[in-house]
Amino acid sequence: MTDPRASVATDVAALKGNPFLPAEFIVSGLVYDVETGLIEQIVRPEQLRNE
Repeated sequence: MTDPRASVATDVAALKGNPFLPAEFIVSGLVYDVETGLIEQIVRPEQLRNE
């Protein structure tokens, strides 16, 4: 993994595209920096799908 932000965005997109997960699930994407202890929000929390 060379770009954790891109990896998180890709993972969230995969979850959103999974038709077997309930649409009402809330998903977000975060990156935790182990050196600084800071958490960066990459993808805002939102429902998987609006169905």
